[in-house]
Amino acid sequence: AGLEAKHGVRITFTHLLMKAVAFSLKQHPIINSTMAGEEIRILSDINIGMAVSLPDGGLLTPVIRNVDRRPLVEVARDAITITEKVRAKKFSLDDLKGGTFTLTNAGMYGTDFVTVLIPTPQAAAMGVGRLVPKPVVRDGQIVIRTMMGLSLTYDHRILTGVTAAQFFQTVEKNVEQINTLDLGL
Repeated sequence: AGLEAKHGVRITFTHLLMKAVAFSLKQHPIINSTMAGEEIRILSDINIGMAVSLPDGGLLTPVIRNVDRRPLVEVARDAITITEKVRAKKFSLDDLKGGTFTLTNAGMYGTDFVTVLIPTPQAAAMGVGRLVPKPVVRDGQIVIRTMMGLSLTYDHRILTGVTAAQFFQTVEKNVEQINTLDLGL
């Protein structure tokens, strides 16, 4: 609420997740890559595609550019603006081009897990489930924590399961410690 009053933009968990994933991609650059013929090409820009549902049941994936290098408020503002443009069918094809990694948040539909397709020519895409309180064991005690299901679909020509698991560990750490990341606030 304080950020919304200060910057005039509502920050959602999706916006925070985009930043956490962008930081994770910087730590694991092979995830932010593409196949060019037989060559793996690591991409310098981190442009996150964000799946947006349409009123008619369709789905488009506009791209939020340079998520790693921009303040959270700017990323959130762009995400909100592009979502509105896509739903109003007032977007350009450039709004849909250049994604290097994609997030699909199905949690808003009450889904715990979702398996996503990788948009060509990206190396990976992440599915995001809902945030839900669940009992977990911490220090030998059962406590309630807010949990979220994540899935990663990846191109095995580029990534191994070990690489994907290491990336997942980093995403988890960055989400759990989101307050320690430089969000540009």
